Amino acid sequence: MKLLTPILLLTSGSLAFGVVSTYTPDANTLHLWHFDEELFTPNFTLIRLYPVDVVDSNFRLDDGYYDATYQSGIMGGTGYTGFGGAGQLDHPGGNGLNGHHYEFRRGNNAFGTPPGGLAPNTSITATELLGSPSGAFTIDGMIKWNGSASGYIFETGDDGGVTTRLVMNNAGSATPTFTLRLPNGSTLFTTTSGLIPTLTTTDWYHFAVTFDGNNAGGSDLEFYWTKVEETATQANLVQTFSSTATGAYAVGGSFQVGHWGGQNFDGQVDEFRISNVARGSGDFIFAVPEPTTTLSILLGAAGLLMRRRRA
Repeated sequence: MKLLTPILLLTSGSLAFGVVSTYTPDANTLHLWHFDEELFTPNFTLIRLYPVDVVDSNFRLDDGYYDATYQSGIMGGTGYTGFGGAGQLDHPGGNGLNGHHYEFRRGNNAFGTPPGGLAPNTSITATELLGSPSGAFTIDGMIKWNGSASGYIFETGDDGGVTTRLVMNNAGSATPTFTLRLPNGSTLFTTTSGLIPTLTTTDWYHFAVTFDGNNAGGSDLEFYWTKVEETATQANLVQTFSSTATGAYAVGGSFQVGHWGGQNFDGQVDEFRISNVARGSGDFIFAVPEPTTTLSILLGAAGLLMRRRRA
């Protein structure tokens, strides 16, 4: 299923690819954040803008920390062509630390009235985040690394503990790796060294973590990593892991993009999506081939000829 809307790019004499636009929610999309909100000044006295969940506006960004200890992401980044704005995790502020975080919580933000009149709530459940306490899920998004650090791309739960996470290790080295963890166990899965190409600071990358939902063990946990470019028509499956029996999901606290302190991912983020199915490589379409100008003209001429014959 194609989940992205192509913008046609027609060329002459060769196969052309269309640059895609933002994700559109489907029946299996639980949460989706485009990060297209405007840049705001991080000041307690100003009205703040929060990335709103496209599917359920009760889930939105809580930038509840902006002081000398905890730093929050801000708006105003530039996404990949066709994807609008992006969130920034590498802005300076407070004590000068870079690589901050967004916290997605249910109906909660620290500066203003929560949407729908909901009382602030600092925790979310496995069902709210992933759709089921023991089912399949996919967490995917786009990142652009600024070259200064590796660290948490996302995690569930505050202040450590057993959490769902995706961590980038040895960023920028010849052999970067990623560490993954399911939301119901302490087992860490790490990609094999050398499977991820050397990262650059000019490219956008798409990641996806999928799980097929059998907590009895033996289920597939898959990790996708793909450079976003006009010729990328499906996601690249890097590695498949087999899960162990771990029981129902244990998800508490908030869903964090980035990390609240230490081991910070530095860069920009965009198009974070959480789904209640294990999506496949074709569900992350970045570009679709379009007919060339020459072929379009021939097809148009053929159609005109057929209409004349019918007349």
